[in-house]
Amino acid sequence: MDIIEFKIPTKIIFGANSLDSLSEVIKKYGGRVIIATDGNSFNQIGLIDQIVNKLNDNFINSMVYSEITSTNSSDAADIIANLVRYSKADCIVAVGGFKVQNAAKGASVVVTNSGESSDYVNGQPVYHKPLPIISIPTILGSLSEMTLGMYLYDKYDEVYKECADSNIYVKDCIIDPTLYETVPVKYSISSALSVFALSFDVYMSNSLNIINEPLIKYAMKTSISGINKLITDSANVDNISSMAISNITCAAASCNGNFGAIRALSIAINSVYSVNKSIVCSILLPYVMEYYMASAPKKYNVLADFIENIDKEMTPIEIGIQAGQYIKRIQQDINLPMKLNELNIDRNKFDKVAEIALTYSGMDKLPRAMSKESIINILEQAY
Repeated sequence: MDIIEFKIPTKIIFGANSLDSLSEVIKKYGGRVIIATDGNSFNQIGLIDQIVNKLNDNFINSMVYSEITSTNSSDAADIIANLVRYSKADCIVAVGGFKVQNAAKGASVVVTNSGESSDYVNGQPVYHKPLPIISIPTILGSLSEMTLGMYLYDKYDEVYKECADSNIYVKDCIIDPTLYETVPVKYSISSALSVFALSFDVYMSNSLNIINEPLIKYAMKTSISGINKLITDSANVDNISSMAISNITCAAASCNGNFGAIRALSIAINSVYSVNKSIVCSILLPYVMEYYMASAPKKYNVLADFIENIDKEMTPIEIGIQAGQYIKRIQQDINLPMKLNELNIDRNKFDKVAEIALTYSGMDKLPRAMSKESIINILEQAY
């Protein structure tokens, strides 16, 4: 048996109202903090004010940077790094999704290693341990709050690039299900489908091992059951908690494995078109499932264990087809986009999407290799 290493460097604090523990977590590192967030989204519900007030009550000095948007480049990470230096902050609190978490990671690297954040997604080594980050994810399905490395939109080349350095990670992650109670049902289901899609991504990777395999199977099972629960009541904290656990187990497995085409393509598409990655994941899932079927059919048998109305006596190919149809029915039932053309994107840029996706880690571990041409074909089918 090969030697297997398994490590989850991020401490997870999970449960309803776990946000109340933030002050104590910060005090491990000191008494000054920069809060990085997407102000347009979260100032509206008062979350940032709530956090700042609690920190003030606990004599923690905070400065808020709320200018992160869907169109920000790596400049956002550099600005946060400068604010950290100016305020002499001891850590960064990242409140938000994919863009916020990765901007915080970029800033944490720059603070201790100098230069610009774009340097580190262009091959510059990370010599010194990054500044501690405390993550408060406000949406499920990003996974950047627990995964290793970072993705930044390079301000020079105007494309998302990856730094897969395993020294880049969030130190503490607070996952509070009560934060997701007000998320509209469509986005809750979209995020849940994204967790299943990314779990499937890890499950199909050739890097799957005997330790992360049961974790990722559990993530797939609980995400499917969680989707059904959220459809019934998307504001129920217990239902949200179940989905959050799927998110955690998927991220934990990925720390010791690899994502694949779904993750890579969703980030590449976001890089070119600035569209919602969770929606893209759910659209692409049935088509990527179909692409892999002939190469790893036996892996599809597990889907019959937790997807409704799939007969375990079916062939693996039949199970895979039924699973893809099940995903499409969910999309249809809650009026989620089922095709990329519903996102108003230009198919003439699919070649650029393919080129970007092939640069990401995990694309060399697929059960069936992908080329630029095969990726474009998948995108055309999904269009």
